[in-house]
Amino acid sequence: MHTRRPGLPTCGKTPLRYGTRLAKRDHSLHLIDNKSLYACERCRVKRRQCFGAQEYCSSDGVVMHSEGISTQTRADSGRRGRALREGASHVKNTGATASRVRERLRKRYLPDPVRILFVGESPPASGRFFYQADSGLYRAVRDTFAIAFPLSPKSEFLSRFRSLGCYLVDLCSHPVDQMTRKARERACRAAESGLARTIRGLHPRIIVAIVRSIRLNVRRAQDGAGWSGLYLELPYPGQWRRHRIEFERQLVPLLRKELRVARNRDLRA
Repeated sequence: MHTRRPGLPTCGKTPLRYGTRLAKRDHSLHLIDNKSLYACERCRVKRRQCFGAQEYCSSDGVVMHSEGISTQTRADSGRRGRALREGASHVKNTGATASRVRERLRKRYLPDPVRILFVGESPPASGRFFYQADSGLYRAVRDTFAIAFPLSPKSEFLSRFRSLGCYLVDLCSHPVDQMTRKARERACRAAESGLARTIRGLHPRIIVAIVRSIRLNVRRAQDGAGWSGLYLELPYPGQWRRHRIEFERQLVPLLRKELRVARNRDLRA
């Protein structure tokens, strides 16, 4: 039989599990149970869903019951909550500003017409960006073009990339590389309609997906845009050498075949 300890908070259904350790700190009772995540023995409800008692989450992540918490502690919790909400709003606003800056920079290199549309997953969370000439993808694409056209200088690559009729867009406008797998998939699926509008507006001759994980997203966007043409799916040329080799092996012949005329005109100019 479980003995209720006087003065200890419960969920309103049954006493706390006997042997559950409690620590008193700042006039608040923190429920600490290293053996399970349940607040009660009988109802087996997780701490964050404990029936009959309002719960708060302190700054160190420990759940607190509303019974026994002082007015000062409640006020502190409220201030912490407001600070967290304000911080989240600031991060959101900062992310939106960074996205607008990226898109303005990207549009500076929009060719007319677009011959080859490269599609990536998203800008990296690191802040690097293809059109800032500071990302791993930028270096991989630049080096692949250098293999296809060895006489072309590597300097001013973005300008030559544009003059050849090449353009790179991202499926997602915000970074997704640090999301969980399911959140990442949802973000990519939600971005398909935006990519379809981009394809419909640019009407490229060729589309190249440079991340195989988004190949189905890109195909659905093509269908949504009513687009037809040559479509190529490549592995991301990241840290794996075999992916970089495969990236170059498939892309170099395409570049030489499709961009030869544009390159010769560029060299004469």
